[in-house]
Amino acid sequence: MDENGVDSATAALEQAVAAGNAARHVLHSLLGSSSEAFRSGHDRETLKTVTTRDRAIASLASLLPRPLGTLVRRQLSQCMCVLLKAEGRALVPLLDALISALNKACKEAKVPGAHAFCGKMTV
Repeated sequence: MDENGVDSATAALEQAVAAGNAARHVLHSLLGSSSEAFRSGHDRETLKTVTTRDRAIASLASLLPRPLGTLVRRQLSQCMCVLLKAEGRALVPLLDALISALNKACKEAKVPGAHAFCGKMTV
């Protein structure tokens, strides 16, 4: 597999996530590399492997609660969409992670007059 493959892109993203203090431009670049790897034809088969798919999902989901800024958050959502196009079975765990992150964010919101829909969300 080439250096832009799913395994190497996921490993680089995992390292940045584990470091916890990766700069936004680094995360933006790594998410772009991951999107390209997920989009790549020969790597779609790699995403069918449960372990690889679970690693990719976990690395993306771990970024959801972080303050990323608009550009990185957009890149994260695009990366998730590309992953879903390449491997549809990623839908449920990604949705679970997204709903969990939204529920947590809504519970932590202490802004007076916050919207009523920021309660427990269910699908």
